Amino acid sequence: MHDEGEHSVPLNRYTKEMAFTPHMPTAARRHLEAAEILFGNTTRMDVSGYLYGIAAECAVKALMLA
Repeated sequence: MHDEGEHSVPLNRYTKEMAFTPHMPTAARRHLEAAEILFGNTTRMDVSGYLYGIAAECAVKALMLA
C-alpha cells in the first residue's frame, strides 16, 4: 500500500510508519551486483538491463540525499 502523501515507500497500514528504511547507496550496490551476475547469463540479459537502471536511479538518489 502506498500513501499518496509525502512518502514514496510502503507504509505500515496500522501505524502509518515506513515499512522499511531505504538506504540508497546499499540498494545501488545490491542492484549493480545482481545486474553484473545476470549480465553473464545470456538468457537473462533483459533483467540485467533493468537492474542496471535501478542501480543508477538509486545511486543518483543517494547523491541527491547526501
